[in-house]
Amino acid sequence: VWARLTLVQITIWVVVAIGTATFAPQLLLLDDAVVSGSKATALATLGFLCAFSAALTALLVRRVRGSLLAVATGTGEVEPEDVYVLYRIPLRLAASGLAAACFITTIGVLPGVRPGTNDLITQASLALLVWTTASAGCLAGYVFMRNFVGRVLEQFPSASVREAAALHDLRRTRIGHVRNRIMLSAVVAVSFVALSAALLVIAHARALETSARETMARDLVQGVAAPVQGDRTGVSRAMEEARGLGFEVTLRPGTFEANRLTRTSEGETRMSILGEDGSGIVSFDTVRPTAVFGIYGALFAVAFLLAWLLGSWIGWFYERDLDLATKEIHRMGDLERSLRPSDPPDGSQRKRSPRFGAVQDLLAAIDGLGDVFRRFADVHRRSIHAKETTERMRALFLASMSHDLKGPLNAILGFAELVRKGPLTSAQRESVDIILQRGRELLHLIQTVLDAARIEAGELQLSPSRARIEEIVSEATRESRDLLMGSEIAVDAHVQDDLLPVFVDRTRMVQAILAVVMSAARFTRPGAAVTLRAFLPEDARQVRVDIESPAGAIPQNEIEKIFVAFRYPEEARKFGSLGLGLSLARTIVEIHGGTIDIESSASGVVFHVMFGAREDAESIRVRSRRSTHP
Repeated sequence: VWARLTLVQITIWVVVAIGTATFAPQLLLLDDAVVSGSKATALATLGFLCAFSAALTALLVRRVRGSLLAVATGTGEVEPEDVYVLYRIPLRLAASGLAAACFITTIGVLPGVRPGTNDLITQASLALLVWTTASAGCLAGYVFMRNFVGRVLEQFPSASVREAAALHDLRRTRIGHVRNRIMLSAVVAVSFVALSAALLVIAHARALETSARETMARDLVQGVAAPVQGDRTGVSRAMEEARGLGFEVTLRPGTFEANRLTRTSEGETRMSILGEDGSGIVSFDTVRPTAVFGIYGALFAVAFLLAWLLGSWIGWFYERDLDLATKEIHRMGDLERSLRPSDPPDGSQRKRSPRFGAVQDLLAAIDGLGDVFRRFADVHRRSIHAKETTERMRALFLASMSHDLKGPLNAILGFAELVRKGPLTSAQRESVDIILQRGRELLHLIQTVLDAARIEAGELQLSPSRARIEEIVSEATRESRDLLMGSEIAVDAHVQDDLLPVFVDRTRMVQAILAVVMSAARFTRPGAAVTLRAFLPEDARQVRVDIESPAGAIPQNEIEKIFVAFRYPEEARKFGSLGLGLSLARTIVEIHGGTIDIESSASGVVFHVMFGAREDAESIRVRSRRSTHP
């Protein structure tokens, strides 16, 4: 970045120097002595500006070096402040370079600094010409540097750029409004033309007046030195009259080099002229200040003022058009307003139309995009409404079906228990046991569906209290054994001694662990056992219950799918369910501040159930209200 920005600035200064050196002699009508005497000053000025630009660029780029390295390497963070600083670097470099050029050329006008061949007016004209060419060069350099910095900013993270944009809006007064920028563009262009024209006219006026005064000086010497009928008594009076006109005439007898012209840095011209009777030296001011200079200065000031007024006027209208476009963009981003049927998408409700064609095209594009956005937002709103309606109907259906199925099933189980207590043959008792076993499984499934519907409706009730881990694990083990009766799958439990009580809803936690055990049993082959291990890890932050099943490994891409109810039915059916039990278990455990994870390997599957050992009732109730079943 430093090398590219420095190269742009040095190139601009070299072009400005070459352009000034090429056009200054013709534009300002400079003689060879002035041109040769100004070369050393011009080279020193060029070297100073190049060194100044390189040093200032290094200083500014150093501030954002960390963010530039982070973008280049893809590591580290980009500070929004660095984005803002990098964005402003082209403007700072262009403004500082122009200020440095104006300063160094102004210093060159001072006596003792300007070349001995240049008088005050000549050096001032050169300084003004450098100001003009430097302004044009800095403007071009700003465009090139802004283009390059813009490409660099495209590589920055969008989040950092958005934060920097917000920071840019907060500091809007520091970087200027659009109106000020347009005004500045008009002033620079008009000033460039007006100052160039003024310098051209002044240079020709100076040349014409200088030529006239040199001719007058020759005539004065001839008139003063020539005797009148041999009488030289009027010579002194003639020299006094010449002095009153601004000419200092000195007569010398003899001869010397005639028509020799020299100019001093104080603006004085000396001519040696050979007359009929001797010779003389005449000294006079090269150019006397006249009203012409004031007139052109006034014209330049008037042009500057008109350009400022015109630029401000155009900038004001352009800024209003941009404000209108900004409001339209914000209006398009307002979802609620964009869906109002009273707001047509063609922009016919605007209070005024933009004055600039570019803004009109922008508003036309905004209207087209807004129409697409409105249609998309309307479809999105209707899809959300349809989804909410579907979820609500599903919840109502599941709740209704669960209640409708639970009543008859309880009656079947009750009568089966009564029949089992009576005298039965072994075959009859086996049949009744099957009825009871399948009935309990079906009742467990119905209860799971009912609780899932309650969670979706936000009506799951929890009553947290202190409970012992061994009691929760023991009850879940007992109920799982009842549900697995006749499946040849055993359930073993191991609980760490001296575990402190936990603050949970005991019934819901038993339900969650039972659902995990039943899911683990589906992975277990007949004759094997599902093992529960409850303990407190070393960090002592969460109680952990591991449910182990000696089953085959579950593919990694299918592990998370078995927790999502109804979403992946094909994957869930591979393991004997639709994922409703595990989904409900995860929701209950998360309400208690815990998690459920699966660890799968060739030796088996382990479910890790972890929940908070130091939870409180309020936090559990808050999570219960916020939770929704997937």
